[in-house]
Amino acid sequence: MADYGAKPNYDPYAMQEHGGADPMMREDDLSANNATLRTRRQASILTVLCIVEGIGALIWLADAAGEDVFEERLYFLWGAVLGLVSALLGGYGAYVRSRTALIIFFINQLWGLAMVSTRLMTELRDVRLEGEYCDSIPVELPPEELEVDCSEVAAALTRKLFSAAFCTVAMWMSAFVSYRLSENLQ
Repeated sequence: MADYGAKPNYDPYAMQEHGGADPMMREDDLSANNATLRTRRQASILTVLCIVEGIGALIWLADAAGEDVFEERLYFLWGAVLGLVSALLGGYGAYVRSRTALIIFFINQLWGLAMVSTRLMTELRDVRLEGEYCDSIPVELPPEELEVDCSEVAAALTRKLFSAAFCTVAMWMSAFVSYRLSENLQ
């Protein structure tokens, strides 16, 4: 009687001759294997991006402690909490491959992008107004009487632009990867 469950004999080193692919493996098995590797790679990338976002949220939390104006402190605190929750949700979705968590993370990233863009425009307007103020003050006026430290206006602009650009790129990348990962899980 023939054993239909037995594997046929073949050379175990034949995989090397076929570019690493098992010659006995069917085409659909190969595509499933590639999809699994792609999903695992996307989940790893998203995990790293969520860690970066979590670190950024902790930096925002530290900025909140240094703000004097209550509304500014509240804005930074809200952004930090949103960033931490989003990073945890995205990391969770990537770890357990939860499509629901990834879609909520994606929506949260889009909301965060709108928040960062709005904040960037507001801060750029404020820096422009501070620059105009510094250009219009008389030279003989002592620095103690100024409302704005004019020596830090250019440095503040550079820091804000770099921070916003970095945050925007990281959020775009994580939103894209989470969307692709959720589509792969579907």
